[in-house]
Amino acid sequence: MRAELGAFQESMDDQEIMALSAGAPISLVALHQEARRDLYQINSFAQIRNGHGSFPPPWYQLAHDRRDLAMAVERQLEAFAWHPWRTRFTLS
Repeated sequence: MRAELGAFQESMDDQEIMALSAGAPISLVALHQEARRDLYQINSFAQIRNGHGSFPPPWYQLAHDRRDLAMAVERQLEAFAWHPWRTRFTLS
C-alpha cells in the first residue's frame, strides 16, 4: 500500500510541475490535486471496507462527483499543457 501511495504522490508531483510550467493558475492545480487526493482516499476506503473495490452506497455519489470534478479540471490542465497561449486567453 505504501508503494502505491508513493507512486500516486509522484504522479501528482509530476502533473503539478507540468501544469505550473505551462502557466496554469495555482488555484486550478490545487483544485485538481485536492479532487484527485479525495478520490484516491475514497477508493482506498471502499477497497478496505468491502474488499471488492466497489463503493458502498453512501459513498457512491461522493466518489462520482469527485471523479467528475477531477476529470473536468484535468481537461483544463491538459489544455494548458498542449496549448498554453490559447488556453490562457479563454479562462477568466
